[in-house]
This record gives sequence, C-alpha cells and structure tokens, in this order.
Amino acid sequence: MPSYQNPYLILKNLYPNMYNVEKKIADFILENKGLVSSMTIAHIAKELKIAESSIVRFSQTLGYSGFTALKLSLVRHSDNSSSSIYEDIDLDDDMVTVTKKVFNGNISVLQDSLNMIDFEKIKEAIDAIDNAKKIIFYGVGSSSTIANDFYYRFMRIGLPAQAITDPHISYLSASLLDEDCVAIAISHTGRTKEIIDNMKMAKSKNATTISVTSFLKSPLNDCSDIVLCISSKEIESLNEAIASRIAHITLLDSIYAGLALKRKDKVLPLIQNMNDILQRSRL
Repeated sequence: MPSYQNPYLILKNLYPNMYNVEKKIADFILENKGLVSSMTIAHIAKELKIAESSIVRFSQTLGYSGFTALKLSLVRHSDNSSSSIYEDIDLDDDMVTVTKKVFNGNISVLQDSLNMIDFEKIKEAIDAIDNAKKIIFYGVGSSSTIANDFYYRFMRIGLPAQAITDPHISYLSASLLDEDCVAIAISHTGRTKEIIDNMKMAKSKNATTISVTSFLKSPLNDCSDIVLCISSKEIESLNEAIASRIAHITLLDSIYAGLALKRKDKVLPLIQNMNDILQRSRL
C-alpha cells in the first residue's frame, strides 16, 4: 500500500464487501480515530472480543503488512480523514441548496479520489496504452458515453482506439484481441456482467486489461491487470452517482494528458492539424 494513500478512504471503499468481524473493526477505527493510535492490538482485540489474528488479517485486507503499519498510516492521515462530506439531496431542497450539494459532492469525490489513487497504476496504464497496437474501451449504460468520449480523445492524438458499447459486439471484439492489445473497461460498480465477460475474454487472449471503477473489491477488478479506482462511499445516492462519473472522466483525462506528454513530438502536430480541420466547420 503506497504511504500517500489515505487508509480511511480505502476502509470506507472496501466496507460494503467486508465480513461482519471486519466491519466491527472498521466501525471501531472510524468511531475512535483519536484513540486507535495509542492502543495495542491486544487492547483492541479485548475491547471488541475478537482474536488478534482477525485484526492482523483486517490490516492485510486494507493492503498493509500488519496492524503496526496500518496504525502508522492512520496517524499520518488523521488530519484529513474527514475531508469528504457527502450530502444527499432531499425532496424539499430548493434549487440553490441542490446546486450547492451537487457541486460540493463532486468536489469531495474528486478530492478523495486524488487522495487514494495509486499513481504507479496510472503509470502502468500509460505505458501499456502507449505500446498497444489496439485499444478498446468497453462500457454500457451511462459508462458508454465515457467510453465513446475517450475513444474520440485518444483517436485525436493518433492512438489506435475504439469504443464498443454493444454487449454482443463487444464480446466478439474481445475474442479477437491478443497480447499487443489493451482492453479498458469502465464500470461504476465493477459488477456489470457483460463488461466482466468482455474482460475475462480479453484476459484469456493475453490482452492487457484495465478497469476504471469506484470500488476496490469487485468481480471486474479480479480479472483486470491494472485497477484504477476512484473514491466512493458505501451507500450510493443520486448525487454520488453523478460525481463518480465525473471522477472517472477526470481519471481518464489524467491518463490522456500523460500519454499526450509522453508522445508530445507526434501529438502536437496531430492536435494542430485536427484543430485546423475542425475550425473549417465553425461559423
């Protein structure tokens, strides 16, 4: 687990898929942020009436070598552990309140996502895409618009990208990939069956598989070589569903910018040429 990642955000993201004992430990940590740093593993185990080994396994589930490493990270991030304040939209909210809640929710998700992103994974994704002979974006429903948008952006800088959003066609396309290809799946939950089937097929063909999701634990991530995950709270609201899409776009925008910089000698003339072409269609 990279030291810069906020363990409180990781904990909240994994919470929905935790076992009862793990949720018990998570609840204790979240409710006693000021105390955990001074408590021993034996003290916490006694307080919760669980085995010390359960706390060790819990720490490892969050990506740490043990409880000591988790505790040090908790202390390091204690000052910004509550940076995200989500406000659900109420039926009696006026438009001023609704607008503020939507903006604040989007800002919170973006900030929390920045605090939990694994930058090494972003570098891995950029390297894989840069060397690919074919890049396929997969997405259905609301994720299909993101897939199409980034196919267009990648195409503009000369990358061999496609977006395939029809479930039947996408599965066939995945069967034609090989080790020189990259499959990028976009799914908020990481549980959309068609997308998971596509990625399993792509992986069986030795293509590099990249997932863009909102949850660290999901079936999609299990069949992905590179997992790119934003921050998401355990209970989804209308506001957060919107914010998650914005965070996915921002995450992919970062990869797009990284690729453009890496290929700047080729990209700058392409962008200028594209701008010249588009300018002719404008009044």
